[in-house]
Amino acid sequence: MTKPLTESQAMAVFDIIVKHGGKPSQYNEFMHYFTKEDLFWEFRGVPKLGFGGKIKRGHTGIVYVTYYHEDFTNARELLCYDINSDLDSLQARPDWKRGKVDPSIRSRK
Repeated sequence: MTKPLTESQAMAVFDIIVKHGGKPSQYNEFMHYFTKEDLFWEFRGVPKLGFGGKIKRGHTGIVYVTYYHEDFTNARELLCYDINSDLDSLQARPDWKRGKVDPSIRSRK
């Protein structure tokens, strides 16, 4: 099992989702899913990806977004790629690995 994200990590993920995919409507629920529980592996709430847009946390702890593939469009696929590219960059940073993402540079590449 992977451990929950720190609040700082979850806020950085939230910033990236807002930057590209629109603001999820349930901030508190989002934070709970990723910081308080290890039971939930996905959160639906990427407005620009449609109803099937999901933020997932794999068993390895990697955070990524996806959507229902029956809702495929080129624009949706590119959006998903952009979000996941930023999430990959974020999760490769040394401050991510320490669990404390500097808020002044949280959503920068």
